[in-house]
Amino acid sequence: MAAQGAPRFLLTFDFDETIVDENSDDSIVRAAPGQRLPESLRATYREGFYNEYMQRVFQYLGEQGVRPRDLRAIYEAIPLSPGMSDLLQFVAKQGSCFEVILISDANTFGVESALRAAGHHGLFRRILSNPSGPDARGLLALRPFHTHSCARCPANMCKHKVLSDYLRERAHEGVHFERLFYVGDGANDFCPMGLLAGGDVAFPRRGYPMHRLIQEAQKAEPSSFRASVVPWETATDVRLHLQQGTPDPESLRVAPESQRREMRLSTDSLRPRSCFTYRVSTLHPFSSCLPSRAPPHRPPPSASPKWGVGRGGAGGNSRLLAVERGSTLSGWGPSSLGRRSARRCLLSPQPRLWSKRPGTLPKSPRGLGSLRPPPPVWNRKP
Repeated sequence: MAAQGAPRFLLTFDFDETIVDENSDDSIVRAAPGQRLPESLRATYREGFYNEYMQRVFQYLGEQGVRPRDLRAIYEAIPLSPGMSDLLQFVAKQGSCFEVILISDANTFGVESALRAAGHHGLFRRILSNPSGPDARGLLALRPFHTHSCARCPANMCKHKVLSDYLRERAHEGVHFERLFYVGDGANDFCPMGLLAGGDVAFPRRGYPMHRLIQEAQKAEPSSFRASVVPWETATDVRLHLQQGTPDPESLRVAPESQRREMRLSTDSLRPRSCFTYRVSTLHPFSSCLPSRAPPHRPPPSASPKWGVGRGGAGGNSRLLAVERGSTLSGWGPSSLGRRSARRCLLSPQPRLWSKRPGTLPKSPRGLGSLRPPPPVWNRKP
C-alpha cells in the first residue's frame, strides 16, 4: 500500500539540451586554452565510452590550470531551455502531486551547479548522474555512474536500469506511482521508454535523437510503444500538457467521510440482490480521458466537471466505471455477486486502460478499488 501523502506522479528529466539549452560537456571547452581541445585528445574518444573520454578532458583542463571554481562559473552561465523555468515553477506549485528526479549522463558537479544558480535545485528529490568533484589535488575528477549489461547504452550509464532501480527502491518504500512522465532529448533517453506503459507520457524534444528513435519504433511496430508521445519545442509545451491533465492540488485530497457520496451501482441485467454500493470520493473532473468503451446503455459522458472515471469492483472483478457524482448508474458485472462490502473508488483524471473484452479489467493484486495498475514484473510475488 502506498504511504499516506505519497506523490502520485513521477516526473523524470534529462539535463543536457533538456533542462539546459546546451550540452554542458561542450560548454566547459570554453575553459580550455583557445577554447579548443587538442586534436590528440579528441582522437581518443571511442563510441560507447564517452565517460572515459570526459575523464581525460577534465584531467587535461586541470593540467592547464582550470580549477573547479572556473568550471562552476561556466556551468552556472549555461542558459535554461526556453520555458523551462516556468515549467519547473509550475511543477513546484503542485505540492506533493509530483516527485521529480533527474537522470543525466553529465556529472553531478555541473548539474548541481547549474540548478542552484537557476534556483531549482531543491525541486529534485534525486539527481542521478556520474559522480564528480574535486580530488586530492583540487582538480575536478569524474567517475562512471555504474556498470550494466545493456548493449544499447554507454558503458557508464543505462538510463533504463537507473530508472528501474529507482522505481524498485521507491516501491520497497511503499511508493507506487500512478503515472510516469519522462522529458528528454538524447538517444540514451530512448532506452528507459521501455518502462513506460499506457497512461504514461514521453516528452521527446522535437527533432532530437530521442524523438527520431521513438518515431522509428512506432513505425516498425506500432504496438511496441504504449506510452503517449508529446514532442516539445519549448518547455512550455510540456507545461501546458501537464496543466491540462493534472487536477488542482487541492482536489487530490480525499474528501472527509461526511462529504463522500454513496452511489448505488446496479446493472440492467442483474437481479436486485446483485446490486452493491460504492463510496466515491468527489475528486477529479473527467478531463480529456474518456474510456475507450462507455457503458452500452449510457452515452459517453461529456467533459462536464460532474463526470469522472474510476476503477472498482467486487468479488475480485475489477472494472472500469464511468460515474456521475450523486447519480445511480448501471455498470458491468456478473449476475452472481452475492453479498459485497462497500468499496471506495477514487476518481482519476486519466486512468490506465486495459481491455480483455468490453467492460472488463484484469484482477488487481493490490485489492479492489485500486487505482494503480498491477505492479511491474520485478515487484510481483511468485
